[in-house]
Amino acid sequence: MSSSEENNQENNQEDDTPRMPLFSYVGPNDEATPRGPRAGLVEDCNRSLVSFKEKLAQIFTRYYTADENPREYSIALNNIESWLTSGKLNNVVTFLFSAIPINGKTPTVPIFWSGFWIEDPDATRNPVNTINTAAKMLNGYTTLTTYVGRYAPRQQDNVWTACITNARRNLSIGAYISTAFASQGLKDHPLEIGYFVNKEHAEQIRNTDFYKTELNLISSFYLDNPFTINIFSINQNCVEVVNVLKEKLTSPNITFKCYAGVNLIDCVQEKLNEDNRKGGKIRCKTKKSKKHKKTKKSKKTKKSKNKKYNYK
Repeated sequence: MSSSEENNQENNQEDDTPRMPLFSYVGPNDEATPRGPRAGLVEDCNRSLVSFKEKLAQIFTRYYTADENPREYSIALNNIESWLTSGKLNNVVTFLFSAIPINGKTPTVPIFWSGFWIEDPDATRNPVNTINTAAKMLNGYTTLTTYVGRYAPRQQDNVWTACITNARRNLSIGAYISTAFASQGLKDHPLEIGYFVNKEHAEQIRNTDFYKTELNLISSFYLDNPFTINIFSINQNCVEVVNVLKEKLTSPNITFKCYAGVNLIDCVQEKLNEDNRKGGKIRCKTKKSKKHKKTKKSKKTKKSKNKKYNYK
């Protein structure tokens, strides 16, 4: 795939974006509030599944095979059907949950998130742009910037809305998506991963797919390998968040770092500032460098709202 094609992927929003607020599956309590298809009715669930599968097959043939012929489309569709039936991953699904290249470069840091209402109809409060910007600052990506998240948000939302109650009890779309994203993101064992969190209390975190599904996968991927999980909390509750994650991530090889701030951008900037300080940007002890160092200290005292915590 050429660089120009990759750039087009980044800029191409297709007919499905900007995302329309069909329902809130990541609201304050991670409860779904139907606004699209009639929740719980089997026929609505089945129709939404068909639309979702067809859209994913179209995305795969367009961006992976670059060949939208009927045979390639049929193969992709069968693989997607198998995934939605059993939850078992295959090459088609892992590609769909991989990061979209940005300017020819693929982000390498998987970032998980909980507690942000991405369907908020109020553009001034909707967190999607902030999440995407914060992830990009870390050379990272979330489910929102995978091929599914970028090009099939409406179809995914409709499936979630229509199938959340008794319509298809055997369909665990949340767990399937969490497993697909985590497995793809962790397969190369990155040394750092991220977690954006907007949860005030431990019990709220325990009620998320991140806690129920993704933490188990993270733990299994890193049984004997050291890694760092960078946590970015906008609720100033780093100690509580870290303690909850340690219920699942018990290996002594894991380093927990938490950055608290009033918003995600501030949290991420605090980490970047720390990384720059460790990088030794002051090359020599000249008068100029001392002055610079003194100025930097004075600025640091003003940062009362942002805190960083290290846990081992």
